[in-house]
Amino acid sequence: MPGRIWITDGGMDSAENLAWLRATGRRYIIGAPKSDLKKFGVELATATGWRTVHEGVEVKLARHPETEETVILCLLADRRSKEGAMHDRSAARSRRRSNAWPHAARLKRRLIRCW
Repeated sequence: MPGRIWITDGGMDSAENLAWLRATGRRYIIGAPKSDLKKFGVELATATGWRTVHEGVEVKLARHPETEETVILCLLADRRSKEGAMHDRSAARSRRRSNAWPHAARLKRRLIRCW
């Protein structure tokens, strides 16, 4: 199997599967959940080291802080704009809710007085 690289989604990243891949000397790429990105905050924030591999797709090699394995970080231009839009909508919702709080507090006081 020289030259073969195993590529799977995040559903295959159990400790048992990873142990087998490592013990047998296999090379692999496994998709990771978005929550794992927190471990790579510095690398993601650093503008250097990114390579464009396809229009709208940038990659960067980094070391995993816990396993010292090489990881491939990917940035998708479409995803970046989508996340920006999601953040903007979330911020707008928060502002609307915070603006409604004083009214809700007055309503609650009125309800308490009625009882």
